Amino acid sequence: MWCFGHQCCLMLLFFKCIKCISGDKKCGHGPGYANPLDAMKNGPREKLLYVMCPNVSKDKPDSLATVDADPKSPTYGKVFSVSY
Repeated sequence: MWCFGHQCCLMLLFFKCIKCISGDKKCGHGPGYANPLDAMKNGPREKLLYVMCPNVSKDKPDSLATVDADPKSPTYGKVFSVSY
């Protein structure tokens, strides 16, 4: 039985679905890779990279760049968006 009145229980429910908490392996929550290395070797290749670009100068803000990581794309390896 779950207690929904305590903060620790609410935090646990916030980060995991009920089926994951109960140990149900077929909950459909996530892609199902055993670990990050398994996902890297057997999962689909990323098509976008989000790169944090911190600025050491105090007069300019940090930025977040979006890079095309799809080798089949004509803009492969290029930055196509920057957010400040």
